[in-house]
Amino acid sequence: MLKFFCIAAVTHAYLTPSPRRQSRAVVAATASEQWESFTAHHVGEWFGAKTVYDASGAIVDEDSVAITCLRRDGSEVKHVLKVPVAALAASGCDRCADTIEWRDIPAGSYKEGELGRFTVNGQGAAVGPSLLRSGGVSFEVALADGERRCTLTASFAPESDKTLALRRCVLSRERSDAFPDDDAAFHSAVEAHAWSDEGLAVDAPGGIAFCVAERIEADRPAAVRLRWNALAADAVLTAFPGPPVLASFDASS
Repeated sequence: MLKFFCIAAVTHAYLTPSPRRQSRAVVAATASEQWESFTAHHVGEWFGAKTVYDASGAIVDEDSVAITCLRRDGSEVKHVLKVPVAALAASGCDRCADTIEWRDIPAGSYKEGELGRFTVNGQGAAVGPSLLRSGGVSFEVALADGERRCTLTASFAPESDKTLALRRCVLSRERSDAFPDDDAAFHSAVEAHAWSDEGLAVDAPGGIAFCVAERIEADRPAAVRLRWNALAADAVLTAFPGPPVLASFDASS
């Protein structure tokens, strides 16, 4: 089966920043600590294979790929997203990075104390929330472990003037050397995770599980949680009045 990669799936987290109203949990790490964690764990070239879930948790696409480039250049890190410009085979040589024609999408540059939409805590990172041209919101959490990284991007669409409803989630399994199609560590048996939160809960192969609030609404914090083996990232978004903001983020486990 041939699939086109939806460019919006990798650009939506980097469109219009949502103004920050930070809690103590968000700013607990100093600028130098965040920069050290960012460059130690997240900087690199990440070859990602994506699984897209709809709001019910059903898989609607699992053939898409992209490369996230976070390259160190002196005191800066330059951020480029690479997406295929044409249809891509589900397997085989057509999925080798050096045979794919890529489109580069500049996504920003960062310095110590100027991490843009990134909030970093140890091996975890949060990106956003970011406002979409559609009026919706995108938010990403990431966990890095050596040559592997796992990211979850949740997209919300307007449901009413004070409610955003979950539209889809994109889970990306990433390696720093090649696409993880044959990486056994990412494709081991599914293990059930007991979530105490309400929302869309998904258990995926490779020791991955996530739980995402089905709505962002006034006076009700919306949790976005990712588990990957022994690693965990927990974020809380709040909104109304005003656009969604990151209220807390913890990836200290």
